Amino acid sequence: MRRLTLCVLLVLGVSTVSSVGIAQQDTSRARRGATASAASGGEVARPVYNGPAVDTAIMRLERFLQQYPQSAARPRALMQLGELLVRRADERFAESQRSGNDTTARPDYREAIARYQELLSAYPNFERRDAVAYTLGTLYSQDERHADAVKVFSTVARDSSAFTSEALFRLGDSYFEIASTQRGAARRASFAKAAAAYERAAAAAPKDGDIYFLSLYKLGWSYYNQATQTSQGDYTKAVDVFGRLIDAYDKLSPQQQSRLGLRGETIEYMAVAFTQVGGAEAANRYFAAHGGADYRLPVMRRVAFNLQEQGDFGRAADAYEAVITQAPNDSNALGLQREIIDMYENRMLEPERAQQARLDLVNRFGPGSQWAQANANNAAAIDSAAVVREAALRQAAQYSLAQAQRGRDKQKYSAAASLYERYLREFPKSDSAQAVNTYFAEALFSTGDYVRAGAEYSRTAYAYPNDSTGAIAERAGRNAIVAFDSALTRNPRDAAAQDSLFTAVDRFVARFPASDVSRNALMQKGRRALEAQRWDVVETTFRTYAQRYPNDPLTPNAQKLIGDALYRSGKYDAAQAQWELAQSSARQGGKRGLADSIASVRTAAASSYADTLIRTGNFERAAEGVYVAFADKNPTSDKAPAALRDAIETYLLADNDARRRGDAAASQKARDRAIALADRLTTQYPKYQYHAQYQALRAQLLAESGKREEALAALQKVVAENPSWDGRPDAMVRIASSLDSLKRKREAAGAYEAFASAYPKDRRAADAQYNAAVTYLEVPDSASASRAYGTFADRFPRDPRAPQAQSTRLAIMRASGDSTGVARELASLCTASPPAELRTACSARIAEQEFKAGAALFPQYKALRLVIPSKAQLNAAGVAKASRQKQQMLKTMSDHFTKAIQTGSPLYLAAATYYVGLAQWEYGDFVKHVRLPVNLTAAERTAADAGSDRQATQYYDAARATWRALLDKAQQEKIDNEWVNRTRDALAGNVPATPPAGPGGER
Repeated sequence: MRRLTLCVLLVLGVSTVSSVGIAQQDTSRARRGATASAASGGEVARPVYNGPAVDTAIMRLERFLQQYPQSAARPRALMQLGELLVRRADERFAESQRSGNDTTARPDYREAIARYQELLSAYPNFERRDAVAYTLGTLYSQDERHADAVKVFSTVARDSSAFTSEALFRLGDSYFEIASTQRGAARRASFAKAAAAYERAAAAAPKDGDIYFLSLYKLGWSYYNQATQTSQGDYTKAVDVFGRLIDAYDKLSPQQQSRLGLRGETIEYMAVAFTQVGGAEAANRYFAAHGGADYRLPVMRRVAFNLQEQGDFGRAADAYEAVITQAPNDSNALGLQREIIDMYENRMLEPERAQQARLDLVNRFGPGSQWAQANANNAAAIDSAAVVREAALRQAAQYSLAQAQRGRDKQKYSAAASLYERYLREFPKSDSAQAVNTYFAEALFSTGDYVRAGAEYSRTAYAYPNDSTGAIAERAGRNAIVAFDSALTRNPRDAAAQDSLFTAVDRFVARFPASDVSRNALMQKGRRALEAQRWDVVETTFRTYAQRYPNDPLTPNAQKLIGDALYRSGKYDAAQAQWELAQSSARQGGKRGLADSIASVRTAAASSYADTLIRTGNFERAAEGVYVAFADKNPTSDKAPAALRDAIETYLLADNDARRRGDAAASQKARDRAIALADRLTTQYPKYQYHAQYQALRAQLLAESGKREEALAALQKVVAENPSWDGRPDAMVRIASSLDSLKRKREAAGAYEAFASAYPKDRRAADAQYNAAVTYLEVPDSASASRAYGTFADRFPRDPRAPQAQSTRLAIMRASGDSTGVARELASLCTASPPAELRTACSARIAEQEFKAGAALFPQYKALRLVIPSKAQLNAAGVAKASRQKQQMLKTMSDHFTKAIQTGSPLYLAAATYYVGLAQWEYGDFVKHVRLPVNLTAAERTAADAGSDRQATQYYDAARATWRALLDKAQQEKIDNEWVNRTRDALAGNVPATPPAGPGGER
């Protein structure tokens, strides 16, 4: 800030002195001093302070003011006196500071302030008023009388003065200081006034002057201090002002930039403002719209740092990411990426985002990346990137594996495997390579890629010479065996996987012979070779086992398996010799069970001769010479039944061979011998586990041989003797079918019923029960057939044949004269929707019921007479009243008859229609034979009789029409019964006085 030079030439001979120094005001939000003070080009050198001379000058000026109150020189004297008082106050304060006895915080300007106040008050038109007011304002500010400073700076700001821009700046400072002591709305209002003053100062000051830059600096902070979280527009204004400042500042000379020193703080405060309006995103928007490429990067860095310091780690990470995007090849980008990882992992606890940040680091700073190319000459940066990438890639893979293990997610295991594979490709010689190789194998194993996992476990175990026999190598070698074995579990026929497993076992046994795993691995290798029928591998593997572990409890088993392998290879003599050795070893070791098993194997091997005979077509020699001979020689052996079974099966093979060749005699001979041996097996060994099956086989062979009665007897025997045999249902069906084909109908029907009763849930039960009913009819046995049909309908109501069964049962009952039973059955069967087969019968039943109900009412209906007791009732109302009961009964009868007609039953259609006509005829009689009052005149009676005759004729005509309609329908539908005949008689004039009531026309 420039100093004011208020030079006054005193008449008393005091030399010219400079104005007081304008103390720099606090221009930062923390009330720190600005980094530079403004200087004026009009500043003059001040002489060394001379205390006595100054005191003398002050005394003379004060005396002058007292003696010449009306002097024209008084204003200038007051101005110079004020300046001298300021200098004396400064010097006294400085001296007290130097002596160390200072107890005050600032110089005492009260005397000087009083003289300046007097000057401004007494001489408002003084030509140097602006300089005096400006100086007084600075003294007020030094004395922290900011409200008073506002008043005097405002007067200077309104004048057209050389001090306008500086006064406006000082005015803004005063409002700024006032605002710093306030809260809420008052604080924001004061900062707004400060901002307005600074804005005016910047507009008034030269664009290359200090006041311009200091005004913009303080203007930005005024906007910042006005802003709130709910009203953030002032943050944006602060950002814009700081941007204007930096843009202009960067155009200054280096010397002026050095003197002001505002750029660093402005960038920092601009970044602080950005943190309030969106962080990196807001900064990016600003620079996209305003430019500022020269300072964008430091601002963005500061934004990120401030957000991190504030604990806003999410936005800080975004800001660091934006910095990296802005300058991806900067050597510091690696450090920023590490900060991002640290915030996600340790501050925000967002492991997934930390994982992505690690992967970004690995990809951005790897060999061949743009960053690496740009920093190729920076060896330290390249080396650091390699170290950091190695750790990041390893940690990323470990995290991915941990996530996969937590969720048992195959996709995540695959991702982890890819990361480990990349690590081993890029850092094959790192200290962690062997451990990472282990994790790589584990990840592959968990994806189900067992072959690759086995290969990687093998590499871990045998490809790292620094640890080829340690715990890691041994565990990896063991896991390689497990991995290849798992591959074989999935695909036992994979020859490549077999070879890999065999090699892995051999390498492990060679490297770790003392391990218990070696013993188990050899045994597992042998088992897998057995499954794959790799007999050469089986032999060498178990031979190795027996030689390495001669005293092991499993060695006899291994020796036995060597014999098995030799046998499978066709080396029968060598196999027998090896089995003998194994049997002896087992006995010596107390393994009687194994010894017996080997004996059984040897016996089975002996039968291979029989197998050879069978393959060459010598069936009888194989059956008799090997199997039957064994049973003959060892009748109490538990293998004797099996030998007889093998003999039977051999003869069945002979039978098939003979049939194929068309040799009927040889076929029958083989079948007869199989029948005989089956009889021997089932008779001699009744507890044999397949006893029932071979009884059934004998019956089948008898049937195939045409011995139907013997076959039937055999089947009946197997069914009777084996109630829990699972083939019993089939046998029972065959028994019923056989009896049926033998024309033994009653027995066949009983057999069908027995099967349906014994196995009601069998899918054939319904057919069997139906067949029983049909077969009973064929006997013939109507009662049993009726019962069987009824049982079928009850047990299998959903079978489509159930309605037919019910209908047939009703027909059988009608034929036997069981009308009561038929009625009972119909009452049960005739539901709201009877099946089609029963609809006619059900309709006839309904028709009969309705007809009988209507006909039962007819005698009562006929007995009613029309009686008019008095002349007063001989009118329409009286006749209607006298006829009401007759009308009601006519309707009721007609309703019953109509329902009977609607069923369509021919018998009841004719009977009901006949009765409808008869009821109409009877109503005609009712009207014709009316009983009139006795006191009628002859003329009245004649008139009444004539009316009755006319009405009666109408009803008679209606009855004839009804009967004619019946005859027409009878002719159309060929209905011919007693009711049709009676209708003809009625139309001929023969209407019976007492009609028939029975459905057939009987009385």
